[in-house]
Amino acid sequence: MSSIFSLSKASSLTKKVLVAGKLLAQNNNAFNSNIPSSSLLALSSIQIRTSTKKAAGSKTNMKDSAGRRLGPKKNEGILVRTGQIIYRQRGTKIHPGENTGIGRDHTIYAKEPGYVRYYLDPFHPSRKFVGVALRKDLALPSNHWEPRVRRFGYVELKDSKSAQQEEEHLTRKDWLLKQKVDKEVEQRDIRRQTKKQELLTEFKALNIGEFSEDQLNIVASRLLNVQRFLINGFSLSESEQNVTFNDLYDYKLSLKRTEIDEAKYQELVSQYKSLASKTDEHVAFNAKYHVVKKISEEKKKAMKTELIGQLTKLTEQLPIKKDDKSKIVELITNAENTGVLTKSEIVRVRRRFLKPVAPESVAVLEKSAKKSVSYKRFDYSSNKVVTIIRSNDAFLSKAK
Repeated sequence: MSSIFSLSKASSLTKKVLVAGKLLAQNNNAFNSNIPSSSLLALSSIQIRTSTKKAAGSKTNMKDSAGRRLGPKKNEGILVRTGQIIYRQRGTKIHPGENTGIGRDHTIYAKEPGYVRYYLDPFHPSRKFVGVALRKDLALPSNHWEPRVRRFGYVELKDSKSAQQEEEHLTRKDWLLKQKVDKEVEQRDIRRQTKKQELLTEFKALNIGEFSEDQLNIVASRLLNVQRFLINGFSLSESEQNVTFNDLYDYKLSLKRTEIDEAKYQELVSQYKSLASKTDEHVAFNAKYHVVKKISEEKKKAMKTELIGQLTKLTEQLPIKKDDKSKIVELITNAENTGVLTKSEIVRVRRRFLKPVAPESVAVLEKSAKKSVSYKRFDYSSNKVVTIIRSNDAFLSKAK
């Protein structure tokens, strides 16, 4: 029996022990009768532990990605077109120079057609640069104080027909939008011309003095520009200063373009200044941006005080009657048309003297009537919702 338990292989040993136990149990005569039956039972149930360690497998993530093909794509002196890649890198080992740009991944590309140049810049001695020279005989870096080189391939067109054709050339996107843009510009010019004639008519109605046709044209253009500044939120004095500066600068540009000579320039400037001062002295704009006669600040202040006194007197007795409401509206409208009140002042006056609902102490009824309005609100003194009944006189829109 001891020889059976000395086998080395665990799997074959287990099978042999089980078979031997079964045979011994069937043939008791094959062994000595002195062997107890309990030993045979123990022999048939013996188990031997075998190896349970799992075999190691190979890893599947031990791989490397393909190379990114970094480095120069265009060498020194190579002809490149706009947008072609010159250098790929991680980080700025090479910095973008003249006529080149750098992308988000530090890729350097050409911004102009020309020839590749790798160079050092004396202003940045620790950096290496790559640029694009617009001509083959040019070296980089360019002299810092010299004018810029003409773009590669650009030549002066001396033929007037060819020059005009080049100026009128449009991209497909611009060409598709041209008809729409031209129509909008034409409509805008028509609106401006109409508004200009309206302002000129209002200006003539003031009877300031005699003006020639050229002077009236200048005055109308000036009034139109002042009105545009006022609409954009500038004050009257700021608008007049801005328009004066812009118009005088246009004369200066005409002088630089040699459209006029120095004598003509001085004449136009003096004429414009005298005309502008005369116009600004007598002309102002009301809250609706119409031309009105200018009022001095002292007179305007006195007129405002008188207006507030009249409005206060009309609103002393509440609720406001229909006739009093018409008088209040007429007074405010007159002040608005004459330029006494600004736009913001008109809003404040209307809120103060033309309240849509009278205070709750006015026109309150105990019971519901035929021409009355009832509504509910929360009473904070009693912490309850109460019903308020008021006659139509409490509402400005229903005033009698």
